[in-house]
Amino acid sequence: MSSVSFTVTNTTTISNEVVVVRLSISDASLDAKLAEWQVLRPGSGGGSASFTFEGVITAMVSDGTNNTAAVPVPLGQLLSVTSNVTGGLQLAAAGSGPTQATAYVRNDSSNPQSLTVSWFVDGALVLTEPGLNQKASATFALSNTLLFSLRTLRARSASMLVQTDAASFTIKDGTTNVTVTWSRNGTGGMDVFAFDAT
Repeated sequence: MSSVSFTVTNTTTISNEVVVVRLSISDASLDAKLAEWQVLRPGSGGGSASFTFEGVITAMVSDGTNNTAAVPVPLGQLLSVTSNVTGGLQLAAAGSGPTQATAYVRNDSSNPQSLTVSWFVDGALVLTEPGLNQKASATFALSNTLLFSLRTLRARSASMLVQTDAASFTIKDGTTNVTVTWSRNGTGGMDVFAFDAT
């Protein structure tokens, strides 16, 4: 997939909310934790924030004490996690996976603990999957759909209140730029995300 630039503009007068972007994942395990891939703070009254989506997948594995380096894993490829001579973990390419639409990590380590796989796209965390037992595999199938939602910042802390996903956008072949306009229908009305792709 080629690089796609997104610009998000806030046409509201609201300054205490952030735009959260998540990536749609099609085959995550039940224990997986989906991360907020991008958190944007476009200023009110026409302020904007931007990000780029390239779809570069990397994986990192942890046993709770040791972490591997983040290693690129193209769709259709298999990474194997093994134990090194010092008892740590290492992650390396190990050939092709069963399908071209999914990235794979297999636990070939001598470590009896279950491992946690963290999946990143374009350097930002997307998903954390615990429970990778010996000889088991974790899979990651990235969709080209982005989910946009809002979070309200509390006045006294940086914690965020969860709202539901407001809109989704699917990247089509040939798209290079997307303008996202956030508006609100009246005082206390519905938030709306409008997309203009070129």
